[in-house]
Amino acid sequence: MGIVGLTMLFVGIKWSIESIRPKPLVRFPLSERTQEFELKDEGLYAFCILGSRFVGYPSSYTSSLSNMENEEKIKLVQNFLKPKFRVGWKIGIEYQNFKIRKPGKHKLVLGDPNFLRGNSSNLEGMIKKTVTVTKKLFGIIFLVLGMNMSAWGIMLGINPNLFN
Repeated sequence: MGIVGLTMLFVGIKWSIESIRPKPLVRFPLSERTQEFELKDEGLYAFCILGSRFVGYPSSYTSSLSNMENEEKIKLVQNFLKPKFRVGWKIGIEYQNFKIRKPGKHKLVLGDPNFLRGNSSNLEGMIKKTVTVTKKLFGIIFLVLGMNMSAWGIMLGINPNLFN
């Protein structure tokens, strides 16, 4: 039980750190409405907004993402949970997710940033690699259960007749 608990604990720590400590790939002011960047790996990415704890999503705000090599449109999906994180001293929020199947140069066209109802006037945009919501939740569950199982495994390893 102790070894399984330690394994769950380490997996939970790894997955939790992946979701809490993002590595920004591209950072830009939201006043620049067109942004070109290169993504070198396939996977799940997020368009994030830095500088605000809450950002409203009005129906009139639109953004689009396309692959510059073949002009393929990539679907931007608004996050249901909108997880928060920190980059340096700025708080950020995952705003929209997108999945990259073909690495290369991409172009992000943002709507008017005045339509975003944030609580800060100096909002920045950021593209980062992210993990799925289920992986974030399982990271927390594995962390808690792993700590519990490890503690019970150690206690029962030291005193096998604990309940007699």
